[in-house]
Amino acid sequence: MHETSISFFNLESPPAGAGLPAGRQQLRGWLVPKPGGHFVTVRARVDTREFAGVYGFPRTDLAAHFDPSRAWLPAEFTIDINFTPGPCEVQMEALDLTGHWQRFHTVCFEIQPSPALAPPAPDPVGAEAFGRAMQFSFVQNRPVFPPDPRVVRQDHLPFRGYLVEPAGIAPAFYGQTEVVGWLFHETQPIRRAFVTTDLLTFQPLQTGGEFAGVQARFPDRPQAGNCRLAGFVDVSAQLPSPACVRVYAELPDGSVHLCLAVQCRPLTTEELKQTCAPFTFWRFWRNWRALQQDFNRRGLRTASGPALRREFWSTLRRCRQVTVPPKADRLPSLPPLSPVSAARKLRLLLITHNLNFEGAPLLFAEYARYLAEKCDSEISVLTGQEGPLRAAFEAFGAAVTVVGCGAHTPADLSRQLSGISFRLEWDKIDLVVANTLSCFWGVTLAHSAGKRCLLYIHESTSPATFFQHTTPELLPVVHAAFRRATAVSFNTLATQAYYATLGSGRNFHLNSAWIDLTALEAFRAAHSRATLRGALGLHPEELLVANIGTVCERKGQHIFLRAVDHFNHHQCHRGKFRFVLVGARPGIYLDLLLRDLKRLGLTNVTLVPETRDVFEFFVAADLFVCTSYEESFPRVVMEAMAFRTPMVTTDVHGIAEMVGQRQDGYLVPPGDPIALSKMMWTCLAKERSGKSLTPTAYSKDLRLYDYAKVLPSHVELAREAWLAEE
Repeated sequence: MHETSISFFNLESPPAGAGLPAGRQQLRGWLVPKPGGHFVTVRARVDTREFAGVYGFPRTDLAAHFDPSRAWLPAEFTIDINFTPGPCEVQMEALDLTGHWQRFHTVCFEIQPSPALAPPAPDPVGAEAFGRAMQFSFVQNRPVFPPDPRVVRQDHLPFRGYLVEPAGIAPAFYGQTEVVGWLFHETQPIRRAFVTTDLLTFQPLQTGGEFAGVQARFPDRPQAGNCRLAGFVDVSAQLPSPACVRVYAELPDGSVHLCLAVQCRPLTTEELKQTCAPFTFWRFWRNWRALQQDFNRRGLRTASGPALRREFWSTLRRCRQVTVPPKADRLPSLPPLSPVSAARKLRLLLITHNLNFEGAPLLFAEYARYLAEKCDSEISVLTGQEGPLRAAFEAFGAAVTVVGCGAHTPADLSRQLSGISFRLEWDKIDLVVANTLSCFWGVTLAHSAGKRCLLYIHESTSPATFFQHTTPELLPVVHAAFRRATAVSFNTLATQAYYATLGSGRNFHLNSAWIDLTALEAFRAAHSRATLRGALGLHPEELLVANIGTVCERKGQHIFLRAVDHFNHHQCHRGKFRFVLVGARPGIYLDLLLRDLKRLGLTNVTLVPETRDVFEFFVAADLFVCTSYEESFPRVVMEAMAFRTPMVTTDVHGIAEMVGQRQDGYLVPPGDPIALSKMMWTCLAKERSGKSLTPTAYSKDLRLYDYAKVLPSHVELAREAWLAEE
């Protein structure tokens, strides 16, 4: 056994200085980090060449020696190296949780000549894999290559299996990538299977069921008919590409085995949201041929024949779908307003996708109330989904109508909008205001009735990404809505950038969101912090960290749980901490979070159902945390600033425009639980030392986001849209 400043390790075979024949040889050993450290994978460097290793084989003997509280440690590694004759120095490196490679050993060998053997030809890149590489290369306007090799741990007897996903290039939307494949033991059932990329978070996989073709391939193996694997695995943002996805199996005797390992090049959320210039067949063909040549130069053979030809046309359709539309002809103008119409009070039809306690609908309710009470406007509301905010609209006299608009094709949408339009009294409507990208159809509805429309966009994503898994056929209609809209309002420049190519250039406007500071100050005056903390069952010395926001993949609450786990075990803190997730909405994602809570053993984390009454958590909390991957102008961040709650948040989109790093709060990259854990501790320590940033944050809220100062500009935009000349 050897020791360094960061680890204990041993190279078990071959011994240092051994004479080895040229060609492919395997190094095997183990590596255990010292307390407080963690390793993700290993590699070897020989001259300028790099060889990926497989790290994470379970060792019960190392667990007994280094950490008796655990049944096994994922500490053994193998590295396959292609040696050439002559003296050879091998530098062995380990990747830590911060994404940095650290050298832990250097070993020398004497490589003996051996009969020249032709290296085995690499498997060709499959048609589907090449098509995926082409799609993302086309969108990003640069070659995107899968790792070579993709499979670093083949199935091995008595296990048989294969991972279809993640492929060599894999979408990692909101920090997770899909795992699909099959695995079985030749004689025993598999009790459970789990997957990891960082050897820190082991996520369970669904097991059981048939996988097409496996039973036919192994007709004499009874387990082959019940071998399907499915699930998701975290891909940490702080780790470099490629990521190594490892699948483990536990047998009935309790033994754990590393069965499969593949490398993938994960595509981040922002990479997946990119769009490119208008599509042309000639440009696509040139890119296809150029990518094939790039693959050949790298020694990667591509598949050929009918499969590749089919993939060509399939990829062409996908690429056409995610490109921005070409410049369209001018759309028909709306009829001019009559001279007397400007003298009347404004009559608005507001369209919202739902009436839930979410940021965009809540802002819309305040917007409508201001128009009704301060501007004497007449308000009616269309919504696609019933919800608890109905009462808020009806309180100031708005008529609320629930309509179904779940079309998947332009023809279906046209029929549904015809039915909705027939129910409306258009002679009593001056302006249609549609809220969020989901309500793009409000623009189409208004235009068909000869009415002007104001569209509010809160989504920091491209339409192609937003609709790709639901209704991609509607994208032409969505794109047209940005040209048809009399005005399109964005909260931040970062959000507007996603739609820059879709508007006419004249109808885009920038207006910040707002917050009702008067209501928040009234709540603070009526509720003491001590009383609210007592109602939540907090000990006077207990520190409360609150993540507030609707539980969904976009808001990254799974990253919060990973950060809490790291905070509990790796931060040298003193004190008692409680963490709360406020906004738990039933669904698949919440089920995954509950499973994570149980697996990680996070006894100091509480989930609170979705509620409108979140002010008490801001007042009671010692720290507010936002883990979103995607935001425009989040209400919860403005509320944290207004309540003078210390804040750690991701630096995405509009948040980076709202919060200055170490001026109004603390910013971290999205999807990085380690950075989040460390920054939470930094923020709490700064608060304890009296160096709080909350006064500056509150001052910014007061100056820039108070609804009394911001909403008049939105009212003026509505009037301009109403009176706009085509």
